[in-house]
Amino acid sequence: MSISPESVPLKYRSSSDYLASLPPWRRLLARLNWHPVREIEIETERLKARKLRLRRENELLRQEASIRKQRDLQIEALFSSDASCSRRAATTDDDSTPS
Repeated sequence: MSISPESVPLKYRSSSDYLASLPPWRRLLARLNWHPVREIEIETERLKARKLRLRRENELLRQEASIRKQRDLQIEALFSSDASCSRRAATTDDDSTPS
């Protein structure tokens, strides 16, 4: 007696999908002997996937914040150097005008 691939429960299947894949007599036995372990396994896999996704999103947000901070520092450095150059130019222009 061979087992069809459809009757083998997969990690991501829900209990209703699993039961629907079984023949009627096996479905009845599965309902009688169903334990909450399957639902717990499914929920655990779902939570692991969500945790992994959230970690990736968190890392991306940290990288974006770091890049944004570097850009802000570069912009601030450009503005401060531009302001100091324009002040120097303004003082030399004032000194060069005859009184």
